[in-house]
Amino acid sequence: MKVPASDSLTARFALIAALALAMMIPLNMVDYLVYERTGYYQSALSDIANAWGGNQTLGGVALIVPFRIRHSTVQTVPDPSGATTQRLQNVLVERHLVSLPVSLDYTMDLRHETRRRGIYEAVVYQAGLTITGEITRPDFSQLGIDIDSVDFAHAWLAIGISDTRAIRRVTAATVGNQAREIMPGTRLPALMSTGVHIPLNLADDAGEAIPFDIQLDLNGSGGIGFTPVGGTTTARVTADWPHPKFRGNLLPTAAEISADGFSAQWEVPRLARSYPQTWQQEIERYSLEELQAGVDLFEPVYLYSMVTRAVKYGLLFVVLTFFTFVIFELGAQTRMHFVQYALVGCALVVFFLVLLSIAEHAGFVLAYLLAATLAVAMISSYVAIAVASRRRGATVAAGLGGLYAALYVLLQLEDFALLFGTGLLVAVLAVLMVLTRNINPREPVAGLANAN
Repeated sequence: MKVPASDSLTARFALIAALALAMMIPLNMVDYLVYERTGYYQSALSDIANAWGGNQTLGGVALIVPFRIRHSTVQTVPDPSGATTQRLQNVLVERHLVSLPVSLDYTMDLRHETRRRGIYEAVVYQAGLTITGEITRPDFSQLGIDIDSVDFAHAWLAIGISDTRAIRRVTAATVGNQAREIMPGTRLPALMSTGVHIPLNLADDAGEAIPFDIQLDLNGSGGIGFTPVGGTTTARVTADWPHPKFRGNLLPTAAEISADGFSAQWEVPRLARSYPQTWQQEIERYSLEELQAGVDLFEPVYLYSMVTRAVKYGLLFVVLTFFTFVIFELGAQTRMHFVQYALVGCALVVFFLVLLSIAEHAGFVLAYLLAATLAVAMISSYVAIAVASRRRGATVAAGLGGLYAALYVLLQLEDFALLFGTGLLVAVLAVLMVLTRNINPREPVAGLANAN
């Protein structure tokens, strides 16, 4: 008997495949919605950071000493007769000598908190900072230039801090074992764009090592970093956050991570950087930011990235479910209508929408459990009624439950996600090949005469 083209397995598979591809339209709409919600979340984080304090970076400590050099210039001066004469004129030019610390030590103790903006929550921290080290009064005779005067009485210590608005209080500030007042700004933005400074009088400190100790509290979010500008720089960070993400050009020399928090330590010699210990700022320009290290308070379960990764597997879910239904039809006395396939596909897409909407309020794990339970219950019940078989509905429930469980495991994996996903796809393909090994393309779908 000749099989109508519309009733052949080839045509049916082709139509169902086209329907599965059509499901990409609502899947892309859900993906765009996730992207849009991610933008709202990032905007909320930015608002919280602006109000509380951003990602802090300690830009280093530098001693700045102003000095003057005598610069001779030849000027051509006209006289009343129309002739010109040349005169040698001496001009005093002010410059600044930058001298970095002989030793520099950062101690940073972070205590995390959470702040909310609407439905969004951000991790922030309060940091107790201690910056200690030693500076020495620079020897100008080594510069090899004609210096007119050096103003040691008006030197200052510049301390770089990326977001000074978040400074809550200054606990202590001593230089040379004397209490000092911290003033706003670095007074040399070309060297350190933002920060504070301490006025100094070094007129009586020739040849001596001058210790400094600065203690302050500041707010921040995201993470904290530092610039190793000392002859020898050490840094210690402790925090009550169990998920650090180290960043920058240098990894810590030692680190301990536990469920209660982490601690890390860096030791950086001056040979790791390319700029010298002393230079003239107006003549030689160096960037202190070329070498940085730090740590971020990493959130391992980033809600929107997890939902986005889940949506990427949406088409795979639709294709596997549709082809499972086709296999059911091979042994059934009835077949599902294309409208019923479309409704099942929409239910699969709604799973991702439910996941997103609940996860924003209840967290990803609970949202995934509720969304998967709802999708499995809806689709398996619908199929059981559509094909008049509770056993097939239970089979669909078991299959979908297994797929959602496998997807959850896949989303939790990071290093082995590709390996696990590839193995899962190969396993599913092998099962489908076994189940369809006896298909005769010349035979109509079973139960075609009883179709709706």
